[in-house]
Amino acid sequence: MAGVTYTFDGAGERVKDSSSRLYWYGVDGSVLAETDASGNMMNEYVFFDGIRVARRDSSGNVYYYFGNVLGSAAITTATGSLCYDADFYPFGGELTFINTCVQNYKFAGMERDSASGLDRTIFRQYASQYGRWLSPDPYNGSYDVNNPQTMNRYSYVMNNPTSFVDPLGLDHVAFSGGCILFYSDTSGSVGYGDNGVLQVNVSEQLEDEWCGLDNGSASTQPYLWPTGDGGGGA
Repeated sequence: MAGVTYTFDGAGERVKDSSSRLYWYGVDGSVLAETDASGNMMNEYVFFDGIRVARRDSSGNVYYYFGNVLGSAAITTATGSLCYDADFYPFGGELTFINTCVQNYKFAGMERDSASGLDRTIFRQYASQYGRWLSPDPYNGSYDVNNPQTMNRYSYVMNNPTSFVDPLGLDHVAFSGGCILFYSDTSGSVGYGDNGVLQVNVSEQLEDEWCGLDNGSASTQPYLWPTGDGGGGA
């Protein structure tokens, strides 16, 4: 990876790279800010309804994101001048037209590592040149015995990238809202249940704030994870 190394925390989340860039996350795993080792701001991201809409760089320049249905975004300057515009092949290959404001959030809103070319999600990394994840799906609930496409644990969104996205690296997501269905309790954690199925747990308060729900006690209640890409139920 061109000599770039990363430091990860105990939860497996990347927190630092070899240039001493620090990554600061929100409760849904989105990068909210990047700083240097002294705490000086390098990039700060603004979200609205779970969707990345703006970035401010270390010089105070502001850029705005305009995403399509998959979450792939064109970018303008604060004055409205187009500074990043690209088309993407179905599995994420990039065809760039304008790129005068270099940034890393590209195909389906995923962060593309400039050193490796891989697209990063919370749980896995995706190689767009192969149309495959680099590790098997850790979420046992994402396969369906009635749908053979789901049995390949490395394939991207059941090989249907024009209709689905996978913002977490766990499951394909349709476009019917702003959230993904998982299960929640009050622990506010990510882990594996007794049956070996990955569960993403949040508090009832966060559940309501993220997705506008009020379904009573969070214990064993289904909740909707905000995708940041306008996605819907898994």
